[in-house]
Amino acid sequence: MASVMRINLSGQTIPVDDVDKGRIGEIYNREVYCDCGHEGSMYRIAFLAPDGKITYATIQTASFPDGFDTPITDKHSNYYTMDDGKNYHIFDMRREEEVYMADGTRWGSVAAGARIACSDAVVGDTHPDWKQVEYVSSGNTWTRVEGHNSRYGFVDTGMAISSMPDLMSMYGTW
Repeated sequence: MASVMRINLSGQTIPVDDVDKGRIGEIYNREVYCDCGHEGSMYRIAFLAPDGKITYATIQTASFPDGFDTPITDKHSNYYTMDDGKNYHIFDMRREEEVYMADGTRWGSVAAGARIACSDAVVGDTHPDWKQVEYVSSGNTWTRVEGHNSRYGFVDTGMAISSMPDLMSMYGTW
């Protein structure tokens, strides 16, 4: 299973009780985190810990409220149909951020005020704070992110700075 970006929209603060380390943090209402794979109610997550670092944890979610695992694509700012005929989830960018090809090499950047388009909630396996994207905009022009035999890339979401909607670089309607 690919890692995906999710939002806690439960209306509650979710404790991050790692099965090996105990309480290592919390995920607040409207905060973004990454589901790096789960089996049943055991989730392997990446989240912005209290020390300001993206941290991995394995948590038991059986008693968590509805809405804690909302895919980020449920809260995009818009849909757009590209020239390839597919619909994409559109997110806005608050700050200029780097864009990387699938192999992790720099492709370019996306400007503050520009938009990105993605087909799903997938994030990078080694960089859970990088959102997989297919297109970036410059004004009204969309450019396909591609290279090294891939038709997608990744944009830094700013999650390593803040995982709350008012400060992340990438934002939607949550």
